[in-house]
Amino acid sequence: MEHDAPAAQATADMASQETRHGILIMLAGVMCIALIDPAAKYAARDLPVLQVVWGRYAFAVVTAIVLFRPSANPANWGLVRLPLQLLRAALLLSATAFNFLALRSLGLVENQAIVMLGPVVITAFSILLFRERTNLPIMAGLLAGLIGALVVIRPGGDVFKTGSMFAIGHVLSYAFYVLLSKRLLETDTALSLNMMAVFLPSAVLSVAVVPVWVWPKDLASWFSLASVGFVGGLGHFLLVLAHRHAPASTLAPLTYTQLCWALAAGLLIFQEIPALSTTIGALMIVASGAIILFCNRR
Repeated sequence: MEHDAPAAQATADMASQETRHGILIMLAGVMCIALIDPAAKYAARDLPVLQVVWGRYAFAVVTAIVLFRPSANPANWGLVRLPLQLLRAALLLSATAFNFLALRSLGLVENQAIVMLGPVVITAFSILLFRERTNLPIMAGLLAGLIGALVVIRPGGDVFKTGSMFAIGHVLSYAFYVLLSKRLLETDTALSLNMMAVFLPSAVLSVAVVPVWVWPKDLASWFSLASVGFVGGLGHFLLVLAHRHAPASTLAPLTYTQLCWALAAGLLIFQEIPALSTTIGALMIVASGAIILFCNRR
């Protein structure tokens, strides 16, 4: 028994160290994901939105090949349900397009606050479509998220009529993308989901972008266009890697640090100062997500 205690302590220390590594990797991944928006917003000042969306996927393909090192034969990726994979890729593409369109008129924090509704919407759809369990605290969290979104969006204002509608389209598209991803993982491999999500949109957009193509005017434009894809691809890779080191319940709250990066990028790059209503609404949305997360961990 005396020898068991040191062994148990060593095992606990190793698990704790693994979790810390997972947290650090997750924070880096979330930072990369958050940097997609300022890079896209900067690139879209001189380039068509369609071209910026192309950059998101074309350069992500390069990143995916380097990081995941997939087989040259897609048949070896573990792809089982192709029609649903096509639908999933289309949902992610539409989510990206909606997000970049929203950024044309919304500030980074304002857009990110609405995007943070994602976990709330996913929970609501899970309850409605898949009859997942619910209780009073979860319903309170959903209501708080809805109220927070209304505070940010300000129905009746000019923002609601333009950018916020695109941001809501992004949230809905991404919510269905996540729900479909969960179903596909029952049969298809994570590698196939990652590769198809970037290869299919890249192939379609490489044709669609030709009529509207505008050559970036300087190195900064090229850098921002490439960064949209590179940081996005790296970010998703780090998210996958983080979940190998720490449980999802520990990592999930860290996604809300995207708001901090959005605030910093908005101030430093675009000199954006979020309105008080945006700050209050964002805090309400974060609180609602935290309530739902806590209830689901119990």
